[in-house]
Amino acid sequence: MFNIFISKTKKKIFALLFILSLIIIFLESYTLAIVYSASNLLLNENFNPENKFLSIVIDLLKTDGNDILFLSFIILLIFIFIKNILVIFLIFFKNNFFINMHRNMTKKAFEKLISQNYNFFINKNTSELISHITHDSTMAMRGFEAIFHMLIEFLLIKKL
Repeated sequence: MFNIFISKTKKKIFALLFILSLIIIFLESYTLAIVYSASNLLLNENFNPENKFLSIVIDLLKTDGNDILFLSFIILLIFIFIKNILVIFLIFFKNNFFINMHRNMTKKAFEKLISQNYNFFINKNTSELISHITHDSTMAMRGFEAIFHMLIEFLLIKKL
């Protein structure tokens, strides 16, 4: 049934969405680590960075404490800004993907309904048929989205 509604290009887009979701999750967790290190830098005078990225930046700049603090917060803000742009892009792209899939699935179901012979419609209430198609396609897409999110959560629990 999955092959009926999803073409090869849609499967590739789905795989891209999946990979982008994993990258966003990685960036979210890395942002938390950077915020933790930056707050330690701000609060501790004898700070030894556990974050490799932050320690590389400190080694490259070789400046005094105030400059390191200022530059680390600038880098943190840039990193968070880029991450948030990627999150917005992913949300837009994912919603657009699922809306298009829902539209295509509903369209194919309506076309299949319309292609039935006349005798099929004699004792049927067509408004109920259309309502069932709309409701069922919506429920199928919600299930598909839930499977997508459960797969990502499963991979996170298994620690990739």
